[in-house]
Amino acid sequence: MDNHSFTAAMLPFMQRVLRDIGPRPACSDAEKRLGALLEEDWTGFCDQVDLHAFHCHPRALLGWVPWMVAVYLAALISYWLFPPLAFLLASGATLVMFLQGVRFRELLDRLFPREEGHNVVGVLRPRGEIQRRVVLMAHQDSAYEFTLWHRFGNLSPVLMVLVGVAFLWMTLGSLAAAIAWSIGGVDHVTFTVIGVVGLCLYPVVGLFVFITDWVPVPGAMDNLSGIAVISALGRAAARGGDSGQRLLKGTEIILLATSSEEAGLRGSRRFVARHRARLERTPTYVINLDGIGDPAHLSFIERELWQGVRHDDALIGLGMDCAQQVGLEPKRVNLAMGGTDAASFSQHAIPSTTIICQDSTRLVPNYHTRHDTLENMNPLALDQSFQVVLAMLERLDSGALELARETLEGSWGGELEPTAPADAPSTEA
Repeated sequence: MDNHSFTAAMLPFMQRVLRDIGPRPACSDAEKRLGALLEEDWTGFCDQVDLHAFHCHPRALLGWVPWMVAVYLAALISYWLFPPLAFLLASGATLVMFLQGVRFRELLDRLFPREEGHNVVGVLRPRGEIQRRVVLMAHQDSAYEFTLWHRFGNLSPVLMVLVGVAFLWMTLGSLAAAIAWSIGGVDHVTFTVIGVVGLCLYPVVGLFVFITDWVPVPGAMDNLSGIAVISALGRAAARGGDSGQRLLKGTEIILLATSSEEAGLRGSRRFVARHRARLERTPTYVINLDGIGDPAHLSFIERELWQGVRHDDALIGLGMDCAQQVGLEPKRVNLAMGGTDAASFSQHAIPSTTIICQDSTRLVPNYHTRHDTLENMNPLALDQSFQVVLAMLERLDSGALELARETLEGSWGGELEPTAPADAPSTEA
């Protein structure tokens, strides 16, 4: 099958969106304009296209950070005056940092404006009975610029670690001081040293008042690139095959363009919450594409450390094989900071992974900065990702992962029970 017509359309699509729509912060009118464009585009080849509306608080992901700077200063002052209060402030701020900033919990979300986002969902039924489903996913929104990342580059992760160390230091130090204060021993020189170290760390903490100026970045690599790839894959699957039939025989494809990934994975979490029963009823595999910009770093994410998830090893192994099959040298990587939409599915044991084409060992200059433009990414990464995922779809359609799991689990085998006849309307999205 000649896929050139599908892959050739990816770069012009990105150019059009960046020219006519531009940056797309979560839940913004610009993000909705991209969603409307995708809805119109996908209607031309999908069996069903819907907009799934939901509500979230997109500014909550970063908006709490300056508050924690103020809390740190209050804890520092309280340390010298009333150590028990310092402990309460520092420990509370540390908990917020972990739950809100690392785990993306919606702890403080209601303190920020409530807005509406739209996930775009396209359904492609196969030629025959539906035996499994593959969700091809990418996010529509672009991030607000991380001002410190733009200013400090690869020093930024060091600053982030120091902030965590500072809050942990104040938590443990003020706990010790509070205990000593309660028994009248707080005058010891050790507690003076603890306070002075906390004071010395404050300039680093104070920098994070400027974490963002609330100016959105263009978002070419992150993640208009992923949207372009899944759109091309959907079109290829719809019009593939020598006889003009659907490419896949027994695999339903869901194209999912999520909203508000940059707001803490809110769109994908809402999708899973809404459709979890359906996703679990039919064998479902999730392939998320994010940051498709550098062909030298085609990778499958195995673990997302901040989110505490490990993605499906069998699906990753299949992807690695498919990448090698098309002549590439893929990598397995761990994501040290942040999270991807695949985590929302893996947290519920739905087999998932994220494909990235980005150097995950450092903070690349165009990640979450104004430099995330077409000029700073390599379009070859789009083509490579397309080829890899297309090969994965064909292997999944052959039942490769179900057969592998049966072998590993010692199953007696047998055919999978189809979930719906091919000519029945799909209700799975």
